[in-house]
Amino acid sequence: MFISLHRVSCRNVNENHLREIFGCFGTVDAVAIEFHNGTKVPTSVATVTMHSVEDRDAAFKGMNKGQIDGKQITLECVAESSKK
Repeated sequence: MFISLHRVSCRNVNENHLREIFGCFGTVDAVAIEFHNGTKVPTSVATVTMHSVEDRDAAFKGMNKGQIDGKQITLECVAESSKK
């Protein structure tokens, strides 16, 4: 029930923003923003864990190719078994 977000402007968007945005589609269990190795500089990738498959699918339908902070994002549904 993971969604991987690509091309997110993580310098301007934080975990609370992503919780608020994706919370419109269902229950958000967790949000993680990826950082460059050994730094506090965010990459442009984040992961949102939705509570159910239905929530994940609604978020994917509503946000894939959508915009966050004026930047178009792409989403990828990630199977739980492939997430570390």
